[in-house]
Amino acid sequence: LTDAVIPTLRDCLSSYRTGRNLIVLFDVIGTIASELGDQFDATEESAAALIPPLLHHWRNHHSDDQSILALLECM
Repeated sequence: LTDAVIPTLRDCLSSYRTGRNLIVLFDVIGTIASELGDQFDATEESAAALIPPLLHHWRNHHSDDQSILALLECM
């Protein structure tokens, strides 16, 4: 599952900048990580693929960007 899904999520993180789609994407990532638990954490590829774009969103969010709460919940 993660072999197909993680690259797609990473690509979406680079495509979505703001808005509802980004909030939903953060929710999807958090849900997958919660449901897979140790299986998700066990693959360093998952973290290596998703953490840098998530941190990019963290560093570049605007003060009026409502997706920051979803990002925090995701992380």
